[in-house]
Amino acid sequence: MDWPEGAKVALSIVVNVEEGSEMTVARGDRGMEPVDELGVFVKAPIRNFGNESNYLYGIKAGAPRVVELLQRYRVAASWTVAAMSLEEHPALAEAIRALGHEPVAHGWRWVHQFRMDEAAERAFIRRAADSIEATTGTRPAAACTAIRCWGLRPGTWRFARML
Repeated sequence: MDWPEGAKVALSIVVNVEEGSEMTVARGDRGMEPVDELGVFVKAPIRNFGNESNYLYGIKAGAPRVVELLQRYRVAASWTVAAMSLEEHPALAEAIRALGHEPVAHGWRWVHQFRMDEAAERAFIRRAADSIEATTGTRPAAACTAIRCWGLRPGTWRFARML
């Protein structure tokens, strides 16, 4: 196979966006996000301001840098996004739209999707796809579930293909 312009390498870039969809007491969740870079997790209904600050920094400082680099080097990317993240941070949704990049549904928010029954999971995937289409202007062609962390329900791939 010959690549365009004699290229020797093909690169697939996927940007994962979950910031703004994590668990927090501030959004009415029972507790803090259990995924923490410092390994701090308290099973109590309190906020983890350090963890929330890490997530906020990623979306407000890191994401714009990634967007700028992709623009500068004219590189296309797929964006696996938790839909709530784009609802909370519309500037990033607009950047994905302006770049003409492909959004991929990564759930509506970062939750244990495998615990849902079939009807709830279908609604969750559909809600994510509808939200991403509303914020970016493009309906995701694919869905990426949280299987790598929490498992996969038997029907998940069947519903994900229904986007």
